[in-house]
Amino acid sequence: MKRFPTLATPNYILLLAAALLPRLMALGRYVTPDELAWVERSIGLRRALLAGDWAATIQSGHPGVTTSWLGAIGIQLQLWLQPAGQASLNWLETLYWFSPDNQMALRQLSLFLSGGRLLVILTTSLGILLVYRLSRPLLGDGAALIGGLLLALDPFTAGLSGLLHLDALLATFALLAVLA
Repeated sequence: MKRFPTLATPNYILLLAAALLPRLMALGRYVTPDELAWVERSIGLRRALLAGDWAATIQSGHPGVTTSWLGAIGIQLQLWLQPAGQASLNWLETLYWFSPDNQMALRQLSLFLSGGRLLVILTTSLGILLVYRLSRPLLGDGAALIGGLLLALDPFTAGLSGLLHLDALLATFALLAVLA
């Protein structure tokens, strides 16, 4: 197996910092309408998993499984860190249908957004490190680093990577599949 110079370790640290900083700065600054639907789906997935109701784990007809899983794990982490959020979760679980006009539901759903967003940020940032790792043998260390930095600092990629949504995850996993 070909060994790469030890310069790679600082490159990983640089790439991770470049990927995390712009994504973490947006945490908690705004809410997009689609994200609240993902929080709702994540709550439903979490409820189904805890109940062992495997059929109810299907929350949507499109490929948002990874987003729902990250959202559900994020909700659980938030509940462990802030047990007072259980009351909001209990209230949300009584809703039969989520309506964008329901302001109370929007406020309650937004309480659980940061945990899911944080996991999407971590997943996409680690994905950028894997892109760098997989592209080094193909492009060389310098070109792979520049490509990783461009990916990490691209405003559209960074913006979408800070949301609880499937777009950045799908793009990251598709790029990794091509490189693998």
